[in-house]
Amino acid sequence: MLFLTALCSVQAVSSTLAEISTPTIQLSTASDINISPYSAYLRDDSSALTLSEAADSNEWVLSQAENLNFGFSDSAYWIVSNLQNTSAGLLWYLHIRYPLFDEIDVYVCPTDTPPSLQHCQHKKMGDHLAFRERDIAHPEFSLKLELARQTKHTLFLRTKTQGTYPFMLHIEDETTLRDNLLVNMALRGAYVSMMLIMGLYNLFIFFSTRDRSYLYYSAFVISFMLFHITYAGSAFQFLWPENPEINHFALPIIFSLNIITLTLFIPKFLDLKMHSKKSFYLFRVYLAFAFFALVMNLYMAYQPLMKMLNIMVMVFTISALIISARCWFNGIGAARFFTIAWIAFIIGLLLATSRSLGFGALNIYTLNGYQIGSFIEIILLSLALGERITLLQNDQIESKRALLVSQDEAIHNLKKYEDLYQNSITGQFQLDENGLFIKSNKSWLSLFNIDESTLINNPQYSFNNCFINPADQASFWQEVNLHGHLQSHIVKLTPFSNGDEIVANISMRKGKESESAAWIGSVQNFTEKYKQEEAFKQLQNERNQSLRQLVMGVSHEMNTPLGNIGMTQSFLANEVPNQPEPMKTTLSEGLNIIEHSTSRLRELGQLMKASVVNSKQYQQAELDMNKWLDNWEAESVMVFPQIHIQVSTPDNMKTCLSSEEALNQIFTRLIENSVTHNKTCYDSGELQVEIVISTDNETLTFEYKDNGIGLEEGAEQNIFQPFYTTKRQHAASKGLGLYQTYSLITEILHGHVIWPKNSKGFHIAIAFPYETS
Repeated sequence: MLFLTALCSVQAVSSTLAEISTPTIQLSTASDINISPYSAYLRDDSSALTLSEAADSNEWVLSQAENLNFGFSDSAYWIVSNLQNTSAGLLWYLHIRYPLFDEIDVYVCPTDTPPSLQHCQHKKMGDHLAFRERDIAHPEFSLKLELARQTKHTLFLRTKTQGTYPFMLHIEDETTLRDNLLVNMALRGAYVSMMLIMGLYNLFIFFSTRDRSYLYYSAFVISFMLFHITYAGSAFQFLWPENPEINHFALPIIFSLNIITLTLFIPKFLDLKMHSKKSFYLFRVYLAFAFFALVMNLYMAYQPLMKMLNIMVMVFTISALIISARCWFNGIGAARFFTIAWIAFIIGLLLATSRSLGFGALNIYTLNGYQIGSFIEIILLSLALGERITLLQNDQIESKRALLVSQDEAIHNLKKYEDLYQNSITGQFQLDENGLFIKSNKSWLSLFNIDESTLINNPQYSFNNCFINPADQASFWQEVNLHGHLQSHIVKLTPFSNGDEIVANISMRKGKESESAAWIGSVQNFTEKYKQEEAFKQLQNERNQSLRQLVMGVSHEMNTPLGNIGMTQSFLANEVPNQPEPMKTTLSEGLNIIEHSTSRLRELGQLMKASVVNSKQYQQAELDMNKWLDNWEAESVMVFPQIHIQVSTPDNMKTCLSSEEALNQIFTRLIENSVTHNKTCYDSGELQVEIVISTDNETLTFEYKDNGIGLEEGAEQNIFQPFYTTKRQHAASKGLGLYQTYSLITEILHGHVIWPKNSKGFHIAIAFPYETS
């Protein structure tokens, strides 16, 4: 919209205004001038003053601040400054660096002798008008000033809004304005990209772990991102540019939703239901207040509602800080990162809230305090979530160990509690070193429909004869002999009498020196439960397929914003050489942020795609194992020249049906894992890897071991979990490498993993069916 000429009554400026007349701002060379220190302001409580009435007022006050800030107010405000354009051919713009003013009236009046308000140029702006009516398509307000050369002008600015009144007013030439707006858009894009990455990252972890902490945190991050783009005006520009009426309620609604996600995330993350019931119920009360605030968007005016929301979020976050500090003091490790992160977040909120309420100075820190604080908070909370999951996993490992010890002691005391032994609903038995039964209880006998006198010490009814599949028998004894015990092994058995198949859950351990039995075990009929688990596995496979589709869909959808960011980056890069030196530095920093963010996003997308195993990509073919091993070893040494690889194969190794691509990826990932976690050893040329291959009936076993630092105690339970790594800064796959490896072993090769005991370094065995061609 062009300037409109407001034909005001010819009237001299009052003597009062002349007495407080501000210094004249000389516009001579290209520059960025903050006009607040050179201006005066007038508070219009009636919000009805005309230009001439405002000019005649005797209540003008000279500005004493770098940037004027009046907080929430029901009044309108007038700003006045004197300008003189002495430049040659430069176009000048008024740049208002706050996007949420409802109404803005700008009057540019030529100053005669004596001064007058005749023929003032008038322009209306504000977020109550459609976005297309702006001179420049940007969330912040920019207005071209028609300033005749060598002529003095008086600039009057009137604002009226339901929100706060932070005045950051700058006069800029066209080139400076364009550069400032480009940098502003680059920083906006970098911040939104980082928030989007963290939101999707934690959402992906939630789908993998089903831990609602990640779901609530992802919702908190994404809702905060929506709050930011609404507050910064980007939502108005891109989402509802033709519907300015949405601006009156969008910000408080999204603010309320963000508070709701906050009150859900904090108690879940700190596990307040377990550690502090009172604090848990306190946040339930806060949640009710947050929903109340959401409903009040329908009834309350914008200004009191925003004041209430600002106060609510400060109360909630300070409460969270106090509670998390108590949890830290009580030894809850995850609360440490949370407390530090929350301090950074609260500082940012305090700066932003103090600016909104009109306290403190208005500057780049108070205007963007919540963004800076939230960025630090998001990074630290991600670390806190990782530590929390690690602690939960350690607790699970300890629980499993305690369960194994308890079960072992229970079996050891069976002789002392013979009656309990005989009447147990679980089949109990004892074997000699040849696998013959030397003792059993009633449940075992009834399971196989046989009497004890026929069963005991009878080679015809050996334990090995219970197995239907010889491969199951071989696998069972291999596990038992390797570990000395076996817990909850599922296998198909057949009763001796009628041949009906049953699915049984077998636990076995070696007898102690004080016991007469070589093996002591228990069996429970698991047929019905097995059928249920098979149905569950089918459901799980369908869920995994859906997760694959989700991951691929997310990765695909990320390409569009990446392409847009890339075009913006290229445009900015081309503009850098044409800018003055200070601006080159600023643009370069913004480009570096964009480059880092997009690289991380591309890397995350590629890792997500790579972690999803698609069986169609891994075709089975006849494979000469000796030839494949020679080729793989040569390629690995070329990639990792400092490593020493030794491969041992049996003499009777045959060709078999397998996937060469899957085997390549599995063992390459294992090599990369050894190098990543033993960097010093690798750099010095001391890292050694040994691969031993053995065949047993229809099973092919690869044993992989290195001479590195090995695994921490209990890490076997976590190493194949997605995003689990102890070297996150150096792990190229971000903890998805071994997760993909495990998927290849179990889904493509239909094998399983064995952890040898009492080994040094990293030692793992992979067994899968050995189908010869």
